[in-house]
Amino acid sequence: MTSVQSLLARFRTPLWQSLLVGLVLFCCPGMFDAINGMGAGGQAASSTSLVAKSNSALYACFAIIGFFGGSVNNTIGPRWTLFIGTFGYAVYVGSLWCLDRGGPEGFVIAGGALCGLSAGLLWTAQGFVVMSYPREHEKSRHFAYQWSMLGVGAAIGGLIPFAQIMRNGGKSGDKVSTGSYVGFFIVICVGIVASFFLADPAVVKHKDGTPVTTTKPMNFRDEFKSVCGLVFDWKIMALAPACLASNWFYAYQFSMNAFYFSLRSRTLNSMIYWLTQVFGTFGISAILDATALGDRHRRGIIGLAVISIFVLATWSGGAAFQSTFSEHNPSPSSDWTDSNWAGPFVLYVLYGMADAMYQSYCYWLMGAITNDPWTLARYAGFYKGLQSAGGALSFGISAAGVGFMRQLIVCFVLQGVSLPLMFVVAKTVSKTNYASGEDAEEKTRMEVGEKDAAVISVA
Repeated sequence: MTSVQSLLARFRTPLWQSLLVGLVLFCCPGMFDAINGMGAGGQAASSTSLVAKSNSALYACFAIIGFFGGSVNNTIGPRWTLFIGTFGYAVYVGSLWCLDRGGPEGFVIAGGALCGLSAGLLWTAQGFVVMSYPREHEKSRHFAYQWSMLGVGAAIGGLIPFAQIMRNGGKSGDKVSTGSYVGFFIVICVGIVASFFLADPAVVKHKDGTPVTTTKPMNFRDEFKSVCGLVFDWKIMALAPACLASNWFYAYQFSMNAFYFSLRSRTLNSMIYWLTQVFGTFGISAILDATALGDRHRRGIIGLAVISIFVLATWSGGAAFQSTFSEHNPSPSSDWTDSNWAGPFVLYVLYGMADAMYQSYCYWLMGAITNDPWTLARYAGFYKGLQSAGGALSFGISAAGVGFMRQLIVCFVLQGVSLPLMFVVAKTVSKTNYASGEDAEEKTRMEVGEKDAAVISVA
């Protein structure tokens, strides 16, 4: 085997395919999250309602495409699904760039809608790769790699406006500069190019030469029927509240960030919010993939217990903080030089960690239900579709002027309801889903992993 062939073979392993998808997340959704995390899309706080309307349109379109994204992925393949899914992010940033230069507000809403249409495809392809390519004892770890790259991308994206603010002597004004949008746009274009290099599933193999899939997808008509058939899958239906809740809180958190903090402080908050998601996702991954803690069933229960305590404690602290002010009060414009900044800043960081842990577990749990790649693609599309429906509703509620405390209560209730249902599904997780023909081979690998998980090569 030549050096080129060896390099190509390494690139076509689950690990490198996951990292490539992570790079796309870094460049595209990462920049989107950096902008949204600042609140008001980086514009003045007075634009919060407009950006909320844009995000509502984005998530509504995302939901529609997401539900059937699995069928699209299984028909045209993950490479084209991912590639098409990147373009909307460039349009969205372009619409905010245009608004910054005095362009029409309608373009921002249209940009949000177009971003939603493409994002539904991007995230379906991501879910397909991260849930179906790794072996069972590596799934949470691969998700941690991807989610961390997304978080780092959002944090570095936040550095773009933050650096410009500091270059101006810390004077931030009320919105980010035009140059920030240019920087975001360039990074997104890098992600568009990178997405085209995703390999076809048929050529992706584990390090031992085992293909990641040996089955062929169905035609679109049969795929459509299979997607509709998910309503009869009680496990995925039990996870519906978790799917709905998993993006619902963004509208509240980002609007609160824009209202309560000064521009430079909310920019810093956004950077750290996304950066600390690295710790959240790797922290829960360390539990879910730790064979020393027992079999997969036991690890799932332990992981859910940790998440439940962390999530409920964080939102309880959030409720206590929210009770100290309302949207009817003048904006505190809290700056990092003020005495009232540190506590809310820590809370905002904990919100980010809770987000990462919650979503990591959702992906792990879906991946534990089955190993069939085409079923997992449908699960990914369903998850992102319902997740985005929740996002559309929450941003619509925010745009309608519903108070912060009422928004927080809805977030709290949704997650509180979802956790017991996640437990019901977690109780059904088996030690392995591998078919009988593969049991001996996989059992050997898992026994090696139990002796020393650290020495297992990530395939």
